[in-house]
Formats: sequence, C-alpha cells, structure tokens
Amino acid sequence: MWPQSRQNCLTSGLYRFLGGDEEAERAIEMVCEAVGAIRSARSRYGLSPKTVLDAAVRADEADAALLAGQAALIRSLANVGELAVGADVAKPAGSSAAVGAGIEVYTCLAGHVDFDAERARLAKEQGKLAADVAKPDKKLANPGFLAKAAPEIVAKDQARRAELADKLARVEASLAELG
Repeated sequence: MWPQSRQNCLTSGLYRFLGGDEEAERAIEMVCEAVGAIRSARSRYGLSPKTVLDAAVRADEADAALLAGQAALIRSLANVGELAVGADVAKPAGSSAAVGAGIEVYTCLAGHVDFDAERARLAKEQGKLAADVAKPDKKLANPGFLAKAAPEIVAKDQARRAELADKLARVEASLAELG
C-alpha cells in the first residue's frame, strides 16, 4: 500500500496532488533523475555541493520540452549554472555521463577535476582492488578450504569477494568514462 521508495513517495504524492497529471509526473521523475545524476557526479569526483557546474541533458523531443520547463528547478536543486536540454545535445568534452529512464545527463567537470590525477588515482585503486579480489578467489578455489570450512565462513568469503568485485567494476567504469 505504501510506496517502496522516497522517489515513488514524492512522485505518487505529486501525482495525486496534481490530479493524476501523467505529464507532470514524468517531468518530476526526470527532474529527480537529472538532479540525482549531477549530485552523484559531484560526489564521485569529490566536488563541493557549492561548486557551480554546467550540465546538459539529452532526451527525446517530448521529454526535452517537459524538462526544459523545469530547468530553473534543476538549476536550483543541483546548483547548475548553464543547463542545455534537447534531443540533439552532444556530450561536452570533460564531462561525466549518466543514463536514466529516457534521458542522458552530462555533468561538465572540465576545470574542476584534474583528469590526469584522477586517472592515476583510479589506476592505483584498480590495482589494489584486483589484488584484493584475487585473495578470496584463491581461497575459494581451494577444494581443501571448501571441504573443511564452515558454510558461514565460505558464504562470508563469497560475499566479501562479490563486494570487492563490485567495487572493482565501478572503478573500471570510472576509468573507462575518463578515457
């Protein structure tokens, strides 16, 4: 009966408030996705919420028109300076990309992030995480360990390995994004 997430709560409450206006609900969903993507990029690269960033959002014509009507809200909630919205928006150089439901959000990081230092930091972290993933892999590949260890210990090691592999995948994705 209750919405399962905060965003669902917000959008379903707005939906009822606006009298079931599906277009308004879609606009608010896209605003939430765009603001979330910009804030995530800030967090991922260690930028202060006070730093004004430029952003661009690519969406189909109908969604772009809805989102353009909410540009002031996005600028305010995400502390964005210049905001480009349209179907033909290209990814700016030195930007972070995030894909949402029907939209692509590009956060311009040029001038705010030292990309060479960030690549070096991520490469170092990638090497450390690859070594960390290899340790439980070696342990879990040992039939003697699997035969003698308690099932809880094996499950704990498998969970730890999965967590490390997830972190490694995120670091590799960030490295690929930086080029």
